Amino acid sequence: MKGIYSTPSLNETMLPQGICLGCGINNPHGFRAKFWRGPDNTDEIIGRVTIPEHGCGWPGIVHGGSLFTVLDCLAAWTVFAARPGAPTVNVTQSATSRYFKPARPGQILSLAGTLRDAGHDRSSPVITFGQIHNDQGQLLAELEASLMTLKPAVFKRLTGLAQLPPDYQRHFPDL
Repeated sequence: MKGIYSTPSLNETMLPQGICLGCGINNPHGFRAKFWRGPDNTDEIIGRVTIPEHGCGWPGIVHGGSLFTVLDCLAAWTVFAARPGAPTVNVTQSATSRYFKPARPGQILSLAGTLRDAGHDRSSPVITFGQIHNDQGQLLAELEASLMTLKPAVFKRLTGLAQLPPDYQRHFPDL
């Protein structure tokens, strides 16, 4: 498994100028979670993140919202990787999170996400499931998310964006 983590991540390769709070490689204040395809399953996404002190709620305890943010990114990358080349943008419609143990800042956290339901057609939501484990392998949190796959024109109308940054335009040329 160490071999995978020594290769460039999906987000480093596909969105090197990304500014997302959870997974943007180019966000100096973000968490910079990194994601890769799983070794045995191309529909599985694995990742790593180390939440810094500014991601805490209580001293020494990572805020649940910080964990949720990373899990939300994991959900989006899971759909994006499972549907390569799909001319849609994936956005979270709803999500249910559960927290089991506190995460500590500065600790390497492992992420794993899979598709639970790929949707019956492009208008059906896609359901993902993701988990965060600490460096002792203990389950800290999990998230089941429902993501909508939007056509570029719908995404533009809903967000009011005229165009995307160049990194994104490569993957969504119709935006």
